[in-house]
Amino acid sequence: MAICPFPWFPIYAAELLSDEDFAAWSPAARGCWFTLSARCWKDGSIPADLPTLARLCGEDATLMLEHWKSIGPKFPPSASDPDRLISSRIERERDLAIAKAELLTKRGQAGAAARWKAEDRVLKHHPSNAQALR
Repeated sequence: MAICPFPWFPIYAAELLSDEDFAAWSPAARGCWFTLSARCWKDGSIPADLPTLARLCGEDATLMLEHWKSIGPKFPPSASDPDRLISSRIERERDLAIAKAELLTKRGQAGAAARWKAEDRVLKHHPSNAQALR
C-alpha cells in the first residue's frame, strides 16, 4: 500500500461500463466509489469508519450507509492496518504504473548513456586526425 507518485490513475471505460456492479449502482454510489478510489490512489488507503467516509464523499451518513452496501465490497481491509481500507484494483494499477515508469526510466538512462558514450568516442582526439592535418 504505497502512495502513488503520479497525479492520475487509469480508468478503462469498457471495463467500467461492462461491470455489472457499477451498472447497478446509483449515480451517487458511483460518485462515492470514484471519490474513494481516487483517495486510495492518492493516499494508499481510506479510513474504515463510515462517518469519515461519508465526509470524504460529501455525503450524509445515512445515505452513505446505503451506498456502502453496494460499494463496500470493493474496498477490503488493509493487511497492514485494520483501521484502513484499500482498493485491490487501485493497488494493481499503481503497481503496474510504477513498474512501467521504472522500466522507462531505465531505458532512458541506458539510451542517454549509450548516446554520450558514442559522442565521447567521436569527440576524442584520434591520431589519424593529426596526420591528416600535416
